Amino acid sequence: ENTLIFTILPQKEDIIPLLDVSSLSMGVIENSSRDLLIADKNITSHNFASNEVEVIGFNFDRVNMQDKYLRKAIAYSFDNEAVIETAYGKNAIISDSIFYPGYLGTTNMGEQYAFDLNTAVETLTSAGYSDKDEDGYLDGKDGEKLELSILVNQQEVARNLVAQSLKRSLDELNIYNTIVSAADSEDFKLKLSEGNYDIFIAGLVINERYDLRSLLHSEYSNTIKYN
Repeated sequence: ENTLIFTILPQKEDIIPLLDVSSLSMGVIENSSRDLLIADKNITSHNFASNEVEVIGFNFDRVNMQDKYLRKAIAYSFDNEAVIETAYGKNAIISDSIFYPGYLGTTNMGEQYAFDLNTAVETLTSAGYSDKDEDGYLDGKDGEKLELSILVNQQEVARNLVAQSLKRSLDELNIYNTIVSAADSEDFKLKLSEGNYDIFIAGLVINERYDLRSLLHSEYSNTIKYN
């Protein structure tokens, strides 16, 4: 008779040592550097899609972020493949929708906005963005300098790498930008609710019912003011 025993460990860091000495048969490791952590261990791994997502989000309460062409240009300028390798150790999947690959039979077609700086520049130009005063930075349609801020939790190493990569992308587009660093997760939530940012880097855990109303529904006090 086979017996399946579930063990609750006090520390998630105990999983790898116990797997290595065969005290556990299976464990779930969420660390994005897990391949490096088990490289010299007697452990085999299998990656699978989870209900956790990493996002670059926009604050729709800000006038600039209400422009879909600006958002598209930013999407084209960002190299997702490179960031998956440098920030997440290749342990991520690019999804083409808000549903994770395979959810209820959905098919993931990959990136909608594949990395292409030329397309990003063309999108901005067509939308009316240009360096009118020749100071090296793009101006908005109102003639004022286009300025964007990126909010990130400074304690999150991977997300800070994403923020730095995004900053470089915006620099390539000649968009003046700054990084707003939150001290910790509580400070990040506070700054997110205050709304003094244009773009944010964050992670989400989707609940069992896949209820996204708090994010996307205008009547559910969604933080990013999407409607």
